[in-house]
Amino acid sequence: MPDEHSPVQHIEITKGGDMSQKIQLLCSSIGIVAAIAGAVVVLPQAAVADKDQPLDQRKAVYAPWSPDQMAQRRTEQGLIGPGTTRPVPGIALILVALLLGIVLVFGRWVFARTAQQNLAAG
Repeated sequence: MPDEHSPVQHIEITKGGDMSQKIQLLCSSIGIVAAIAGAVVVLPQAAVADKDQPLDQRKAVYAPWSPDQMAQRRTEQGLIGPGTTRPVPGIALILVALLLGIVLVFGRWVFARTAQQNLAAG
């Protein structure tokens, strides 16, 4: 017979638990894994300091520049003109608002459903 802190007993206890709690745990776990994966993909390797390199080499990763050299830097990189001066298109703002609304409504629905199930259970 396993003691109360045994993982075997913990598995047996959670085996028959509420399904919505298991789904919430699964969704939060997926969210955490996605956030970590996104951070690993987004962070460039040059931004992560390698402590084995001397300070001079670490400083050489990013060349010093001033905002006065912006036009020169743009022509060096093949960019034409000063960049966009137009405001964000209205359709983009509408899509962002729609996405935010969907997320809020879905979150409210999940919250209300979970609360209803918990009240019904006990």
